[in-house]
Amino acid sequence: VTGVLDDCLCDVDSIDNFNTFKIFPKIKRLQERDYFRYYKVNLKRPCPFWAEDGHCSIKDCHVEPCPESKIPVGIKAGSSNKRSPAAQYVDLLLNPERYTGYKGSSAWRVWNSIYEENCFKPRSVYRPLNPLAPSRETWGKPSWGPNIKEFKRRFDPVETKGEGPRRLKNLYFLYLIELRALSKVAPYFERSIVDLYTGNGEEDADTKTLLLNIFQDTKSFPMHFDEKSMFAGDKKGAKSLKGLGTALKILFSEKEIQKLPENSPSKGFQLTRQEIVALLNAFG
Repeated sequence: VTGVLDDCLCDVDSIDNFNTFKIFPKIKRLQERDYFRYYKVNLKRPCPFWAEDGHCSIKDCHVEPCPESKIPVGIKAGSSNKRSPAAQYVDLLLNPERYTGYKGSSAWRVWNSIYEENCFKPRSVYRPLNPLAPSRETWGKPSWGPNIKEFKRRFDPVETKGEGPRRLKNLYFLYLIELRALSKVAPYFERSIVDLYTGNGEEDADTKTLLLNIFQDTKSFPMHFDEKSMFAGDKKGAKSLKGLGTALKILFSEKEIQKLPENSPSKGFQLTRQEIVALLNAFG
């Protein structure tokens, strides 16, 4: 895929160069820090919408919880522990994103609900969600890595009957949405009152410095898109997936972010640690 992306002001080559040489190495370093490494989730919570067994079709795809003793004390003391006592922490470095084999009617039902129960104009919400849907086959094998044969099978114009380039462009579009959100949310984290607290003061300070450095890089990429002309919906639509949902929440809260107080908690705009971790890991 080359050339200018639809709905955007930039081209594919600019995005590739920016991500490969500027953003990606720093994001990977950030994901290794304790604050962004551990994510809390209730693995046994039943689906509130319909009966679902929740089993994967691949033998080793299960998520392994992290022993409580390995969780930094500052993270365990967070408010999310009080709200979700049954949830467990997952080490994202030991449980990397991968294909789970979750497909068929169950997966279709989830994605159909996401597509149907939104309040955006169809194009503006379908396009960022499209790359994430397993039914579109943009998620590959059980583990990630360079695979030319698999890449051609899923994205080659001939082998995909012309669908491949569109899928790739949608992935770039999703990247730009999350990049745009990171550039917009920088003022929230630049305040002295905001700490990325794990209990290790030196590492926490270094983590925040690295995060602010990433925000400066996102601001240096000028060719995003104008979200005001693309999203004509209510903030309640940003609820589908945690990382993407957080990105959309930020884009819809620009005015609130600009009015944030420097030295006191914000009542107009807040991000939970779960949202912060989800966004940065989704972007990476």
